[in-house]
Amino acid sequence: MKEKKFTEVFNRYNCLVRKLVISRTGDWMLAEEICQQVFLSYFEWMDKIEDELIQPWLLLTAKNLIRDNFRKQQVRRNTQSMEDMSDVAIVCDDNAERIIKHVADTMLTERILSELYERRKEWYDVVVDVCILEMSYEEAAKHLGVTMEVLRARLFRARKYIRKKYGKEYKET
Repeated sequence: MKEKKFTEVFNRYNCLVRKLVISRTGDWMLAEEICQQVFLSYFEWMDKIEDELIQPWLLLTAKNLIRDNFRKQQVRRNTQSMEDMSDVAIVCDDNAERIIKHVADTMLTERILSELYERRKEWYDVVVDVCILEMSYEEAAKHLGVTMEVLRARLFRARKYIRKKYGKEYKET
């Protein structure tokens, strides 16, 4: 019985979930992997999900997995960047001040992003898309499923919050 219901849900929503993931990542292989994770998770939780909430649950799970993937990629880039910087340090000892500033900036960025994620996830999403992933406002609005006005308002509020919370520390970077 459980397998039959799962098959029905999979056949009904597979294309929708895949389309969402591909539109947000642009990567077919990653979309396949995330879709598998979404439906595996659904299979584990399907007895606890009401029928009218299946579609929103699947889409929210997909969005969360996409976000997790972007975070993992960012961590990998930061780690690679730090490894690259350590190579520079070996070549040029007089770069120590610049390396220290880079490390401090990276740590501040991670603190700010972590704080934004906890405070207002919508602000975090906008800041990651526009400032970290360097999407245009149009791309970010489409990616997040909001209007340009909403995107700009969220970005304005997030920046205002960051300036207020981190003040001088933020201005120096």
